[in-house]
Amino acid sequence: MTSSPGLSAMRTPSAARSRCIVLHASSSYSRSPRWTQRDGCPGDRIAHGAVIPAESLLDLRGLTVVTQPHFVAERGEQYATGVAADNLPDLWRLGTLSKAGVSVAGGTDAPYGTEDAWQVMRAAVQRPPLFRADEAISPVRALALFLGESAAPSRQRLVAPGRPADLTLLRAEPLEALRSLASDLVAATFVGGEIIYEDLQQ
Repeated sequence: MTSSPGLSAMRTPSAARSRCIVLHASSSYSRSPRWTQRDGCPGDRIAHGAVIPAESLLDLRGLTVVTQPHFVAERGEQYATGVAADNLPDLWRLGTLSKAGVSVAGGTDAPYGTEDAWQVMRAAVQRPPLFRADEAISPVRALALFLGESAAPSRQRLVAPGRPADLTLLRAEPLEALRSLASDLVAATFVGGEIIYEDLQQ
């Protein structure tokens, strides 16, 4: 990622700009001056963060990286032959971002990846052998990747009176859902209080 104007805009205090900023980093992330949360908008984020060198992790504190951990599962063989060996440890980071204090959220990037967010969660929990095992995260954290607000993906949504009713109803207890992370447990999906998906199977 080499979008210097975008990085400069991100470093502008949020009070001096009218909206949050999203930078797409589908190749290598280049280092930038360190960011601090007090300067930014809660929605400032980097989309993808495909290749993030270890020395850049601290630069990203105060931002959210919206990543696609399933790409290492879907494209592992392609990456093994098409990505430089010294870049493989930096590919589609997840666990090390969190450990460095960087906020993370998940996305499917459909149609370029699966449309199944649950498949993304499973990939976040179990990395293929070719890739760093310490990038894997727990099922609880994998589920949380998709519980953020749309305008600020790392800020978890609340179920409370007056809040948007964007909900998924499961036909399983929480522990069962975490064990399987399977889409067939979804009974219904609501957006803005309106049902957009319903599976009537018992």
